[in-house]
Amino acid sequence: MSSFRRMAAVPIVLSALALVASGCGTSSGSSSANGVTTVKFVFWPGPESQAMSHVLSYYNSHQGKQDHVKIEQVLLGRSGSLSKIGAMISAHSSEVSGYLTTSYNVAQYANALVPLSQKVNFSRYIPSAVNSMKVRGQVYGVPTDVSNQFLYYRKDLIQKLLTDPAWKKKYAKISRQILGVSLQPKPPQDWNWKDYIATAAFFTQSYNSASPTKYGTILQGENLIYNVMIWDDVLWSYGGNWSNLDSSAAKKAMDVYATIWNHHLEPKSADVSEYPQTNSALLSGQAAFALQWSAAYPTLTSSTTDPHYARDWAIARIPGNVHRTHVHDLAISLNKYGPHQQKMLQFLKWFAQSPVATKIYAKNGGLPPVASVLNGMAKSHPEYPAIVTSLQKYGFSEPRTPKEMQILQTLASDLSGAWAGVEPVNQALKNAQTSVKGIS
Repeated sequence: MSSFRRMAAVPIVLSALALVASGCGTSSGSSSANGVTTVKFVFWPGPESQAMSHVLSYYNSHQGKQDHVKIEQVLLGRSGSLSKIGAMISAHSSEVSGYLTTSYNVAQYANALVPLSQKVNFSRYIPSAVNSMKVRGQVYGVPTDVSNQFLYYRKDLIQKLLTDPAWKKKYAKISRQILGVSLQPKPPQDWNWKDYIATAAFFTQSYNSASPTKYGTILQGENLIYNVMIWDDVLWSYGGNWSNLDSSAAKKAMDVYATIWNHHLEPKSADVSEYPQTNSALLSGQAAFALQWSAAYPTLTSSTTDPHYARDWAIARIPGNVHRTHVHDLAISLNKYGPHQQKMLQFLKWFAQSPVATKIYAKNGGLPPVASVLNGMAKSHPEYPAIVTSLQKYGFSEPRTPKEMQILQTLASDLSGAWAGVEPVNQALKNAQTSVKGIS
């Protein structure tokens, strides 16, 4: 942590604590006159907090009423929320009983949290989601929302590619031009990375003037930690990981991005692209397919947000000889220094094990990694069963380390230049290897 950030932590903590004290009525360390104990936790403002409000309303009027407990969520504002929460945890604040944490920062704060493995029954949860909250073999948060990634593709275009003899012949010719080998088109569910590249070339007009899209794909190449999480899918699919970024697996993973960039199979803006720019390229018909977060499905398939192609989008597992997808959670963790730990723990146990709790949360916009809940919502959310399958079969988590955020930021900085063809792949990987070893 830089000296600037150490100095900045003090006003952030004071500001956060002031919001806690003023935002929710009675202070978290006291009980009201009618004998009901108010227990507070800091959560993420937005759709998640809206969904949680329905859960808390139910809990407080049922189990909480029996136990004379009222659970409240404290919202610090979405902008800078994680930094404020982190500052409170680092200061060992006793103002609240629990915190929002994430898979990628939980190891940083684990020493200030209570391990839950022997206290909470996680049997209803998909294992990869629970594992993403593990630090040194202990689970440090009850997952509330899960994220993973898919391959999104235009099924109308792919169907024609799979059935049209002229298109298949053209595909074989272009794949030889780009990869040195003539390939036949496959269903996206069966793609490896060569198939991904070859299909991207086929749907790029500079290689195929008859392509309905200007580009085949778009990669998220902005210098951003969440884009590293997408590239990690490629790295892990080749058998790589962060421990050896100077390996052949890492080189192959970088070459996938470099080949797509160097052959202009994606827009020039890809070097500053992330989630919204990827959606825009797909919505506008500029690109035929892309790697994207599961959260994009409702946007792409809505006739309101995508009046042209809403019915044409489908999802498949991430390509590769081995298919892998990054998994991370938002979660609620128990504050080691907070008041009313047993009462907060009682709520967390109820949330994790009660079919009612996770169902209420999901029906109001949350995404709990519970297979029975998500599969049961297939009619309103067709992507949910695919999320379950993806998490169960292909999900992985990067190693949980107290310096994980720093590693992600370093990887984004060291690798994004090579993704955009500005720096040689080998040099970028050597820089990344040196950086990660220095951090670790």
